[in-house]
Amino acid sequence: MGSLTELRDFDMFHHLAYGREVLRRGGFAAEDPFLYPLAGLRSGPQPSWLGSVLIYLSSVVAGDAGPLYLAGAAAAALSVVLLLDGLDGDRTPAGVATALVPVSFALAAYHGRAVPRPEMFANVLLALSLLLLRRFTQGRRAFLALFPILLWLWANLHQSVLAGVAVVGIFLVVNAILLPVGRRPPFLPEVADARSLLLPLAATLAGVLLAGLASPVGFAPFQTPLEAVRGWTGLGAPAGASDAPDAAALLRAAVGELQVMPPERWLGPFGWLVALSAASFAIAWRRANLRELVTCAAFVLLAARSVRFGAMAALVLAPVTARNLRTAVAGSRAWDRPARALVAGSLAAGAAVAWAIVAYPTIHFGTGLSRQLPERAARYLRDLDFRGRLFNTFHLGGYLEWTLDRPVFSDGRGAVPSRDVPAALLGPASAGTFAELDRAYRFDALVVEYPEFGPAAYRRLSASAQGADWGADRTTWALVAFDDGGQLYLRRDGVYREAAARDEYRFAAPAVPLSVPIAYPEGARSELERSLRESPGCAICRAQLGYALLALRRPEEAEAVLAGALRGLPATRGAALLGLARAAEARGDRGSAASRLRQAMAMMADPAWPRHELARLAVEDGRAAARAGDPAGALAAFRRASEIDASLPEAHFGLGAALEEQGDAAGAARAYREYLRLAPQGAWARQAAEGVARLR
Repeated sequence: MGSLTELRDFDMFHHLAYGREVLRRGGFAAEDPFLYPLAGLRSGPQPSWLGSVLIYLSSVVAGDAGPLYLAGAAAAALSVVLLLDGLDGDRTPAGVATALVPVSFALAAYHGRAVPRPEMFANVLLALSLLLLRRFTQGRRAFLALFPILLWLWANLHQSVLAGVAVVGIFLVVNAILLPVGRRPPFLPEVADARSLLLPLAATLAGVLLAGLASPVGFAPFQTPLEAVRGWTGLGAPAGASDAPDAAALLRAAVGELQVMPPERWLGPFGWLVALSAASFAIAWRRANLRELVTCAAFVLLAARSVRFGAMAALVLAPVTARNLRTAVAGSRAWDRPARALVAGSLAAGAAVAWAIVAYPTIHFGTGLSRQLPERAARYLRDLDFRGRLFNTFHLGGYLEWTLDRPVFSDGRGAVPSRDVPAALLGPASAGTFAELDRAYRFDALVVEYPEFGPAAYRRLSASAQGADWGADRTTWALVAFDDGGQLYLRRDGVYREAAARDEYRFAAPAVPLSVPIAYPEGARSELERSLRESPGCAICRAQLGYALLALRRPEEAEAVLAGALRGLPATRGAALLGLARAAEARGDRGSAASRLRQAMAMMADPAWPRHELARLAVEDGRAAARAGDPAGALAAFRRASEIDASLPEAHFGLGAALEEQGDAAGAARAYREYLRLAPQGAWARQAAEGVARLR
């Protein structure tokens, strides 16, 4: 059930499209069938071709939700393998409860990647390889027969097959070192002689040869990861002309999962598992396995360098940590069997609770389409029977390939000619950069995500012409459709000029942040009502309409509309909460307004806007208290405002006046000086300067 988190993964749709293409063609295209900038460049089977085919077949068998059911089945299989490996034959209640602790953490860390990608098969094969290798050290030889088959299958399912080779490589190296020098715990080798090392080496080499010689992709799955690592680390670049696909540059810049593991990830389930694993090696050090310690450390280091490997590292850590914990507890004389079961059960319960409280703000349970997909844009283009050239934000490409069944500009693979990478990243929101790309390709339509702007760009765009669209240049492009997943523009003077003129949104501009006042609220209101008719579930349409109604001084109607926007993506929910706060304030309900602003501050990645609004409310409270002859209330309100948002000049001016009235000359002077620092040309700059001079 934990994998039924809507059809939300962008790359899944590319695999659906690729699986359909392979089966429809009965083989592999000589050129890439999905990206028109790569026309003429030789292609071939993708390393994960078999995984794509299986994902597509799941949709044929079980409908649109089939890939989610397949991901759920893979997650269930993974859970079983991890538990079997962690239990290591101990089926007692205490053993099971102890194993559940790290396995629960691992599954919580894996949850974010429990999506229908070929990677899901690779994760099961990695866990199974570790289990078979562990069994081999215990005298069971199934590893020797099964591992070559696993490598062959893995190489056709996903390009991470080198991970399987790596775990065996670490086994061989560590035990080769320990055989001549290991004499006492914890440095005992896992095998008795060199022959026991030659057998797994031979099995691994046989698997690599089988995968390379008996599959359509050859040895590419073993080469591709090395090239990707070289590109991500900047140690080299693919050879070739300047128009060669430069996936590494685009992916390194735009894909969050390829970035260094951020600090907050270390404070979640993955970090908890790493800490628990380190503790388990420390308390069970007399019986700890050196090879497993090296393996765990290698995968944690890999995860630290790239977020996407966190789930893989968690799967490696979980069974090892479970065995270490069980060994430590079983070896303790301080605990009898009931006490061990109680402690283990408590730890398992704690793991379950921790898993339950982990927030995934962008993940919703269900089997329908996620809001983050440009469903309205794709539907419009299908109805239009679009045959032109489409520019798209790269991660939306897979969904457009699947739904439109025609080539697009780019997709999640990041295979963009190197000369096009800067413009591909910035998109049409950067008109100057995009113009050159448009001249080269002459796009007929754009399907783009909502752009994000840094503070400098935000200030510059806020000062631009009223009514300007921050998403694309409206002199060239007409906005004709949008929803939570993105926007669709048609070229005004292109082959679809009639549709552009007929369906254009002339006043609505969903790419403009709602913190910027709506230029023509009445016109925007009418168009946003149309957008809701076209996409009834669109949360950003509701948020935009709510703000238009607020601008028209219709707070009650705005509240009703904005309530529906709370089901949107996090940025939309934050904007909706701010709109609800403004509506409550307009009705005179300042308590509800403050409550909504606090909710927005708690959930928004950048809470500066709601913090500013909450401080402004406190300033208004202070002024009201001062007018009512309540100096203590005014002082408390202004002090609260300055603490909430120290960058709000009005808070410091009010605080200075309140402190001066209370007789605190030094505090009042400091507050006036802070106002002058923030607003030297502000409305009350002269009064603040006079206050500083008066209080010296």
